[in-house]
Amino acid sequence: MNLEERSFENLVHFYEEELMRIHRGENISDLLTSVASRTLLKYGVTVRRGHPRAFLSPKTLKVLGLEEIQ
Repeated sequence: MNLEERSFENLVHFYEEELMRIHRGENISDLLTSVASRTLLKYGVTVRRGHPRAFLSPKTLKVLGLEEIQ
């Protein structure tokens, strides 16, 4: 595992509780500051699908053990 992958995983685990709540449908802006939500978007932890709705990226789902069933 390289440094970039490790940093991504650390970011996901740091925000794990909030990410699980986003996955269950809560609004990201109700859970995190705008700076934190922009950081997660910038590093690909979340993806936007309409404002203010954010979803977890496939890579984040994999780190959390929530891989989408195809």
